[in-house]
Amino acid sequence: MKICILIPSEEYRAQAGARIRYGRMNDALRQRGHTLTLETIGQFDPLQADHDVFIMSKCNDAQAMLCAFALTNRGKRVGIDLFDDYFSQLSDSRFGRFVAWLSSLMGMVDFVLCSTPGMAEIARHCRASIPLHIMNDPADDLRLDQLDWILKRKSAYAKEAGELRIGWFGVGDNPHFRVGLTDLIAFSGALATINSLSFSVKLNILTNLRALTADGLTLLRQLPLPFELDEWSEDKEQAMLNESFACFLPVNAQNFSAAKSLNRAVSALTSGCQVISPGFPLYGRLDPLIYSDAQDFLSDLADFRMRCRPENLEVYSDRMMSLASKETEASALCEFLESLQSRYSNSKAKRAALLHGTSARGNIHKFAQRAGSLSIASPFCKDRLNFDARFRYVGVGHEVQLLVGESAVSALSAAMRVQLGPQKSVDGQTYRELPIASQRRTDLPVDHMPLPIQMARYQPTMINMIKQIETAFGEVRTFVSEMSPLPFDIISTEAFLEAREQ
Repeated sequence: MKICILIPSEEYRAQAGARIRYGRMNDALRQRGHTLTLETIGQFDPLQADHDVFIMSKCNDAQAMLCAFALTNRGKRVGIDLFDDYFSQLSDSRFGRFVAWLSSLMGMVDFVLCSTPGMAEIARHCRASIPLHIMNDPADDLRLDQLDWILKRKSAYAKEAGELRIGWFGVGDNPHFRVGLTDLIAFSGALATINSLSFSVKLNILTNLRALTADGLTLLRQLPLPFELDEWSEDKEQAMLNESFACFLPVNAQNFSAAKSLNRAVSALTSGCQVISPGFPLYGRLDPLIYSDAQDFLSDLADFRMRCRPENLEVYSDRMMSLASKETEASALCEFLESLQSRYSNSKAKRAALLHGTSARGNIHKFAQRAGSLSIASPFCKDRLNFDARFRYVGVGHEVQLLVGESAVSALSAAMRVQLGPQKSVDGQTYRELPIASQRRTDLPVDHMPLPIQMARYQPTMINMIKQIETAFGEVRTFVSEMSPLPFDIISTEAFLEAREQ
């Protein structure tokens, strides 16, 4: 079986999602006769790719929808890997585009992968019957034969030096949520409790450079003990874990954090670190190896009888083999993928159209055309690209008129081709009008329409345009690409199809 993971960018290969989740399973899959490759979605050709299974990972834009459409039409098995929870915040308008994206994809894909029960519940809410597999993030090395010595070495150093080395590592910021460094500060009272002992506490922090803004550094000044700060790298993380007696990994209870994987706690435990994680019990599946309360940690520290200790390695082995083994995860993934008997698809359309909302990102527009889809601008879109077709508002009644580029004329139904008007130039591109009855030829540029009116007209206009695309081009599946964080009332393709059938 040949498995292809579609990723959003080359930079993503080095991030935890790709490096931990997939990179660590490569050898285990290869031993079973399977191959796993990562391909950047922007350079991917869904019309020619010859893999057996395709999994889209963090490709949260219209390229994923076009890929799923093209691949499922070819009879390929297609799934999505849901990492971060950007889908359950239904009252937050910033995430409307993510919810619409997931709703559209769920109607086409064959399965869902996720790393936590929380994300599985979100997927089930979107489509209850979809085949689903929870795949834990595997550890690089469980160190089953070394951990006894590592734990004894760390305890001996703490006793002799009178020093507790504690580490915090991770992404320190997020564009949507207050996490990372904010969590570290919010739960720093636990660090103050530990620092009150006779031990000298040395705190090391590794995080991404983007988080170290003036605000981020001001946050860190609130810590109740001295610390050393450095930019994260994979090598620095492992070096810190090798030296640390414990890792401090607090978790807040918002949906985004509650859906995260176990990988940070697993990385700490496999390096012989105690894990102190106050707040939301994200790492509860690793009990009884972790601490949720600093006082429990201090009680065990009094006689150095820690939860992760040489005498407790049977529990450690059991938890790691079931939740963090590369071999276990690779075997379970293959078994799940091989169990998928039939492809889910209810689409009769053989061609896709991408309708751009308030903006058309060049990479998405180009991808659509390379994938054999029509790239169509809505009247809200101000970008000047070589669209296959474009809509505009005309007349005092604000009718929506379709202009068809020469590249798309052949895709029109025969009845529509005979109605085409003469050629005209728009933004340097040549188009032909499809006539609208009873209209006045007075253009109304969307630039002159106040934003509240644009928002009010957005959804009915989009529905109107999807209907016009179907009328003009026949059996075509239309997807909406909207990247704006503003609260436009985005309608998913599936929602439109359901509304049309009622």
